[in-house]
Amino acid sequence: MADVILENIEKTYGGHTVLPNLNLTIEDGEFVVLVGPSGCGKSTTLQLVAGLDTVTSGRILIGGRDVTYAPPKDRDISMVFQSYALFPHMTVEQNIAFGPKLRGEPKGKIAQTVREIAAMLQIDGYLDRLPKALSGGQRQRVALARSLVRHPGVFLMDEPLSNLDAKLRIEARSLLARMHRDLGITTIYVTHDQSEAMTMGARIVVMKDGRIEQADPPLTVYNHPKTRFVAGFIGSPAMNFFDLVATPDGLGDDHGRVRLDRMGTARGKVTVGLRPEHIRLLDKLPGAESRNVVSMTVDVVQRLGNETLLDVVSGPFRAIVRADALAQAEPGQVRQFEFDMNAAHLFSTDDGQRIEAA
Repeated sequence: MADVILENIEKTYGGHTVLPNLNLTIEDGEFVVLVGPSGCGKSTTLQLVAGLDTVTSGRILIGGRDVTYAPPKDRDISMVFQSYALFPHMTVEQNIAFGPKLRGEPKGKIAQTVREIAAMLQIDGYLDRLPKALSGGQRQRVALARSLVRHPGVFLMDEPLSNLDAKLRIEARSLLARMHRDLGITTIYVTHDQSEAMTMGARIVVMKDGRIEQADPPLTVYNHPKTRFVAGFIGSPAMNFFDLVATPDGLGDDHGRVRLDRMGTARGKVTVGLRPEHIRLLDKLPGAESRNVVSMTVDVVQRLGNETLLDVVSGPFRAIVRADALAQAEPGQVRQFEFDMNAAHLFSTDDGQRIEAA
């Protein structure tokens, strides 16, 4: 195992800077997820660590060694890609054993290692099959096994589950979590799926335009996002945002459609963020003590079985509300919704940075 340090990494393609100045330290044995929209630089970062691309400037250290310009084979890393990249003419056993055989390891040791890893990944019953006889999930496990036989210091994964259907992705996420718990290999995992990031990483690195917006444990990122971008990207459904004016009397718009409690000492134009679970559908009119109530029209009702999502609107303001499975609401109804301002987030309307309420 090994730590990974990226120091002042810059990457430029034809005059276009993809990574302007990236600094990140991944601790020995840590599972870190790089997440962000397409083009944010997460896959480029992984390729630089793997040695599949070279930095324009900066340093990469793995296990204390400067590997900035070292070839992939000298970096003590193993990588799994989105595509399985299995040899179609080889059996599962031959695919897994290919690397150790190439390195000249003893046959007995190879056979034992293949059996152990295949058992751990629950593919030991398929060792004599060709890849074409496997499901997508089984092929991905073979690809993982082929990487694990190297016993690398660092495990790199570039969207390895994106080709799987929803059910298999959930199963594979559990498998990878158990695998990391058992082996403790430093892992850098790239995905655009924020659900994968939340459920798998000990730390999430949210990227945008080649820069790190936030690098924290999943619940910290969810409950205390540092920017509006992070708040909107992490969470499904996404956080609701309202551009309002903060005064000593409260938060509101110019037309009185939204009038909420004030938060801290913020003044002027601000963006208020509330997650769907923090806007509550009221079954009856609130008492006089409750002022954070807004009348909104139900636009769309999405019944998911375990919960109901309501798309609601009031003039230019739209929101998604998470209600219980049996919520009594229909399109076209004007209903009352209570905003939990204790759970609200404030962001600068100008630069999107978090404003602390205190």
